[in-house]
Amino acid sequence: MNHRHAMERTIVQSEYGLRSRGQWLALAALVAMLGVIAFTFWIGHPVEAAILGGGTLATVTGLFLARDKEAKVEEEAPPSKKPQRNKGRRNRG
Repeated sequence: MNHRHAMERTIVQSEYGLRSRGQWLALAALVAMLGVIAFTFWIGHPVEAAILGGGTLATVTGLFLARDKEAKVEEEAPPSKKPQRNKGRRNRG
């Protein structure tokens, strides 16, 4: 039982690390994209900058909505049933 608890603790810590790293990388990508948009506007292409900005905004919004929808589906899903043991009895078919 101690081993199982240690393994579950390790899994939870790993998942937290992956999610945290993913959020930081997503933030870095968003900041880089905003830099590209600002540079595009600065060099005199406001229409292209607006298209890039609109696409970025739509993508980020879509990702947030998809994440919220996925979380809601997980909350509403019924708990899975564990298979019951035969408690030492054989299944005589």
